[in-house]
Amino acid sequence: MKKNLFLLLLAVSVLFSFNGCKKTSEEIMGSFSAKIGDAAWTSTLTTGAKYTDYITFFGTDLTGKKLLISIHATQTGTYNFSALEGVAQTYAVYFVNKDDETDGTKKYLTTTGSVTVTALTDNRITGTFSFTAANSLNDIITITEGVFTNVLILSAK
Repeated sequence: MKKNLFLLLLAVSVLFSFNGCKKTSEEIMGSFSAKIGDAAWTSTLTTGAKYTDYITFFGTDLTGKKLLISIHATQTGTYNFSALEGVAQTYAVYFVNKDDETDGTKKYLTTTGSVTVTALTDNRITGTFSFTAANSLNDIITITEGVFTNVLILSAK
């Protein structure tokens, strides 16, 4: 299922990259940013999908660093992150490099934190988040000041 989600998200991003519309990427896809450690991070490509009762979206910056958030929710509110990945979980993953998604030393999974969804429609989500995450070596990073605004969410059934 994760492979299908990735393919859907990739197809959507390609579709919008060739669109002749004069709207900016931020107007179409929304915006997604955070502070990772002491460094500002801003997504240049943001996209998401909705499956029945959970929403997954991710952003990638120009250097290939990727942040993924999956929320098991159907309404606004605050949700605590889990240390587990899975369909019924609310979790986040930070990838140091998009080409090393399977390398546990470069993949940081949430340990504590929360996400607050402040606006949710059939195809858009807005909110804030912060969390700590660890890799397979138990190196810890802190992600704060997270904001996602008007992120496009496509329905995937």
